[in-house]
Amino acid sequence: MILKKLLNKYLSICLILLNFSFLNAQINVSLPDTSVIIGEIVLIPISVDVIQESDSVFAFQGTLKYNDNVINILGVNTSGTLSDKWGGNTILNNRGDGELFIGSFGAYNIYGQGILLYLNVEVVGQHLNSSILELDGFIFNAGQPSVIVNNGTVNVLAPQRSISITTNTNEQINVIVDGDVKQTPFDTTWYSGTEHSIGIETPQYINQESRIAFESWNDTVDTIHVVSPVSDTVFQCNVATEYLVTLNSDYGSVHGAGWYRQADTVTISVDTLITFGDTTQFVFTGWDGSGQGSYTGENYTANIIINEPIFENAQWTTQHFVALNSLFGDPVGEGWYDEGDTVEIKIDTLVYLNENTRLKFNSWEASGSGSYSGTSAVANIFINGPIIENATWDKQFYLSVFATPEHILSFDETGWYMENELGIEIIAPNIVELTDVKYRFINWVVDEQISNQNPITVQMESPHILNAVYQIDSVLVGITADAGENISVYVDNILFSLPYSKFWKFQSEHIVGIDSIVFLPDSLSRYVFDLWDDGGDLFHNVKADSIIKLSVKFTQQHYLLVETIPAGLIEYEETGWYVDGDSVQLPKALQQIFTEVDSFKFNSWMIDDRPVAGNPIEVVMNTNHYAAANYENLYFISGTVTNSRGLPVKGVEFVLSGTKEDTVQSSEKGDYFFSTLTQGDYRVTPYFENFEFITSFLEYPQLQSSQNEQNFVAVDILEPNVTLLYPNGGQWIKKSTTDTIKWTAIDNIGVDSIAIELTVDGGVNWQRIAEFDSGATHQFIWTVPDTVSAECFIKIHAFDFDDNNAWDMSDSMFTIGSETEVADLLNESKIPMEFTVQQNYPNPFNNTTVIPFHLPKSSYVTIDIYNVNGQKVQTIAAKNFKPGLHRISWNGLDQFGKNVSSGIYLYRVEALEKIVIKKFLYVR
Repeated sequence: MILKKLLNKYLSICLILLNFSFLNAQINVSLPDTSVIIGEIVLIPISVDVIQESDSVFAFQGTLKYNDNVINILGVNTSGTLSDKWGGNTILNNRGDGELFIGSFGAYNIYGQGILLYLNVEVVGQHLNSSILELDGFIFNAGQPSVIVNNGTVNVLAPQRSISITTNTNEQINVIVDGDVKQTPFDTTWYSGTEHSIGIETPQYINQESRIAFESWNDTVDTIHVVSPVSDTVFQCNVATEYLVTLNSDYGSVHGAGWYRQADTVTISVDTLITFGDTTQFVFTGWDGSGQGSYTGENYTANIIINEPIFENAQWTTQHFVALNSLFGDPVGEGWYDEGDTVEIKIDTLVYLNENTRLKFNSWEASGSGSYSGTSAVANIFINGPIIENATWDKQFYLSVFATPEHILSFDETGWYMENELGIEIIAPNIVELTDVKYRFINWVVDEQISNQNPITVQMESPHILNAVYQIDSVLVGITADAGENISVYVDNILFSLPYSKFWKFQSEHIVGIDSIVFLPDSLSRYVFDLWDDGGDLFHNVKADSIIKLSVKFTQQHYLLVETIPAGLIEYEETGWYVDGDSVQLPKALQQIFTEVDSFKFNSWMIDDRPVAGNPIEVVMNTNHYAAANYENLYFISGTVTNSRGLPVKGVEFVLSGTKEDTVQSSEKGDYFFSTLTQGDYRVTPYFENFEFITSFLEYPQLQSSQNEQNFVAVDILEPNVTLLYPNGGQWIKKSTTDTIKWTAIDNIGVDSIAIELTVDGGVNWQRIAEFDSGATHQFIWTVPDTVSAECFIKIHAFDFDDNNAWDMSDSMFTIGSETEVADLLNESKIPMEFTVQQNYPNPFNNTTVIPFHLPKSSYVTIDIYNVNGQKVQTIAAKNFKPGLHRISWNGLDQFGKNVSSGIYLYRVEALEKIVIKKFLYVR
């Protein structure tokens, strides 16, 4: 109260001083409507619309009224407000019962638009509580400028919570939230602790065959219930998917149809048989199911597993009864059959009452669609409805007709006849001819009564037996020989060819005979009479008192001819006749036979122009044979081999190939010889190292005579080996004097000639200075030419008789001149200042090229030749050289003495720790 009095006093003084300026001012003061959360502390502004600077506001005061059960005023906050410039000059006085006095003043006036100050408010009420904020008696200064107050309200709200409603299925289902239908998943926010109702419609149909059925909420099993969540909450509705099981059947009662939950196992069943009367019925054949977990099969009771809608269709077969009626026999095929079936019916065709009386099936007489009426005992009927088949029968009697003797004749009339069948006529032939006997008819015996009628007539009022009686008329006489069919026989002095076969009157007699020796048409086989099988002589009597099979036996003989091929070399006494099967030992054939003009070598025995192994041999006389000791002529091939001079060449290898293979070498005289050759194809090929032959081989197709003078000429292909010994480089020779050139030259058959050439200009120009027609000379005394040169080379050429040649030249240059001229020449060339290598000359070259180089001082010099692939070909220098100009020649030979091929080459010169490489061209 003291503070309030002080404030009022202060304000009164200020109002008196400034009264004039407040006469026309009016300010709107507002408190907002505010929603706050339970338990929060918030700042609620007291705002002004506009305070003019001219309003000269230095103080304000008033009482704030509120519901202290809802909010609690903790204080005020001027930070950042219009009152902030006054500092801490705010006065609060809590009067209790929801009243708070507020006052503030300062030394400076406040002005502007915005927040006058903030109320620091604590929320103590519950959800949906509210409190007015009312400024009572609020004034600026002492009442000027005037104030219009707009009061506010504080509404208390609970905090909002996130609510989710889900299900345990991917299907969208309808849920009821506070009476409204929503689809899952459904998300919303509720005030904490507020009550809400949630529920579900059950069942909910996805389609006609699938639906959702409620099981539980995650907080209750009630379908609809009230919840009051105080935190973020997920409500899950647990549902089960149900599928419709549809059972369809045209007959009977089905069990198991309805709605079932997924994964359930359900038993379905149906009646198995529905009967309509005695002739038609319906038989269950199986379920035809569709849908995962369904059943398809023949069981009328089955389990299905529910994974989706299932449709089960019961399959039925309509069956009809087939009745088979017969007084006799055993009908087959009666019973129940599926409509549309084809059924075979059958019955015995014959039923015997005794051995001479029987019943024979006549026909089926039927009724019903698809039935059969006819005379076939086996028939097919088609089931379209009930069928009745009646069998009818005929009586038959047996007629037995035979002959005596029984085996001679059979009668087609024997058999079964219909009862009372009339006029069966039977005739017996007067003569019955069998293979070896003829019979004559005597009379009939009918049911044990003799009858001379023929033909005879029978009526079938009962069974009957008829017997035709016969006796022998003539018999067959057969005569054969073991010698085959080319033998003749005499019967009653008439000649017949065997085999003989004729009928003789029963008990008649005849004379039979045969020749003693019978030759076959080839005259190399024959038969000699041995005996008759009845023991008779060569000619004897035979009586036809029975069937006669007479045979004559012969001894078979074959002719053996034995000789030689060619014929006439030896006469063999083994030639002659031998009994069939005899074994003949032939003598051992001589291995070789000599005549005045030929020699023959035994090859093999020939039997019937086919060679056989062995000597001697044995011939089995199972037929006529031709045996020959086969000999063949022996041939030879010979000749001589000479060289190009016509001299014999020893040691040449000759290879014989073809029918016979052999290898020989030529003798000292050059002769070769292949002997004991048989007829055939041959080739002779010579071979000798380092030689070729003018004729590389000789061929003898189908050799039929000896061959001599089969000569060959051997041509040498090996180059001579020649080495120049002096002058070989580095010498000086006084001009116009005599000197001796020395060399060595050898060849495999001898050096034929030598030629010597000289060059005084480093190999650019050459002159021939000597020729020799013999290779035996190894030195030449020559007159040194009257010239001065330090670039001299000598070249030696060696030739053999087959024009193979080789050459060698000085390894390096030598000098020609007097001592004074040589010294002057050396002075002219002076010692070089540095190591240099010049290009070779000539370049390109095809004989010899020279590689010049300068040395400023003594050095070991290496010169190597390489091909373009970097492979070393030859080292042409590897030694110490004195200072001065040096020239090294290369003749185009590799390290093996062979000419290199044309192409680009490199020479590498190494001296004084330096290396120089240059390129050049060699052309052959």
